[in-house]
Amino acid sequence: MANKPEAVIAEIAAHSGKLDKRAIIAREAKAKNTELFDGLRYAFDAMITFGVAKIPAHTGTSTKTLPWAKFQAAADKLATREVTGHAARDLVLDLMNASNATQWDGWYRRILLKDMKAKFSENSVNTVVYGDWIKKKWVAGIAPQYRIPEFVCQLATAIDEHPEKLVGRLRIESKLDGARVLTIVYPNGTVKQYSRKGKELLNFRHTADQLSTIAKHLKEPMVFDSEIMSGAFQDLMKQMHRTSTAPLKDAILNMFDMLPLSEFKAGMSKLGQEKRSAELEALYNKYMTKLPNIAILDYEVVDFDTTEGRDRFEEINRSALDAGFEGVMLKNLAAEYETWRGFNWMKRKPVVTVDLKIVGFDMGKAEKKFADTLGALVCEGYEGKKHICVNVSNVGSEAQRNKFWKNRKQLLGQIVEIECDAISKSENSSTYSLRFPRFKRFRDDK
Repeated sequence: MANKPEAVIAEIAAHSGKLDKRAIIAREAKAKNTELFDGLRYAFDAMITFGVAKIPAHTGTSTKTLPWAKFQAAADKLATREVTGHAARDLVLDLMNASNATQWDGWYRRILLKDMKAKFSENSVNTVVYGDWIKKKWVAGIAPQYRIPEFVCQLATAIDEHPEKLVGRLRIESKLDGARVLTIVYPNGTVKQYSRKGKELLNFRHTADQLSTIAKHLKEPMVFDSEIMSGAFQDLMKQMHRTSTAPLKDAILNMFDMLPLSEFKAGMSKLGQEKRSAELEALYNKYMTKLPNIAILDYEVVDFDTTEGRDRFEEINRSALDAGFEGVMLKNLAAEYETWRGFNWMKRKPVVTVDLKIVGFDMGKAEKKFADTLGALVCEGYEGKKHICVNVSNVGSEAQRNKFWKNRKQLLGQIVEIECDAISKSENSSTYSLRFPRFKRFRDDK
């Protein structure tokens, strides 16, 4: 017999182990708890958003129970924007008042917040119900009808690990020092923007509004893959997911690919890179006067089967780094857009190492995985004249993290080698930080 969804979510939250959580999900899948899995789809499917900024917690003493069918009908109206603004706010209050506190706070409110607050994701659900690769063998799930669509975009593989892939004609682009943004433009003028992890972004509305002006010229919903650029990288990251501050109106959306939403959801485009790029360029060139904060990336095609082509690639790579770019991207001209990490896109990024002194230790946060142990090494030092202050949370295995925390008094003041993608500076600080810092080793020689 299926349990009430709010009770199931509370049970999942009470267990810290991944296998325990999945066992509960499996139990409910076998019991055909359709309400639970329908609700999880609303919560975890990034393409479903409700357009309501504030979802209040229950404050009453009502013992009413709101049937799932009524909540689902209301959620669909919010998701399709049939109800918006004050009407949407009032609808949410009506739903809350028709529920009891346990049902609302433990289930319906979490769906609208798109956060189950139980430390599991759609990946855990899909591993159980749909299946996963385990030790290179596909293990089928137990209830594939409950699979939740996962938001996945195309990712690049580092070419330094696979130099044999540098063959034939490849498109070379500069790798921008920004943040990935996927923009979905619907012919009716609706525009939604997401991070590469599927988190809806609200702080680049000026670019969304500009794309909305050309929406009517699209035959079907389209996904524009791009990189957003605005000032210093750290400041951009701080602003990415904020909803209470003014949008970044100076940000430029640099588009480098597009494909129909239907193909994005299916995980593969029908057209190759060269044809997709040509269609994107044609669309942009036709309407660029309406898109002052939109740009498309320049590129050059290089033939790696020739000495001249390989030499030209090295020149482009050096020029990109000298100009402050993050590196270069290489794209197979014939390849489809695939929503996983493969060799259709490759990247070359510089690796920077700096030697810094350990000046402190941060404990892991209580609600996170590494509570009561090392959360981050606090490091400081100079690289030339750049004063660097950085917290390094990527310190290796859990056993190593525990060892560092136990011996922190002895480690204080030691010199460590930190690997990162770049040295970066915030506009509002006199010090520098590191992009994606990783602990490499102790410098016993220093």
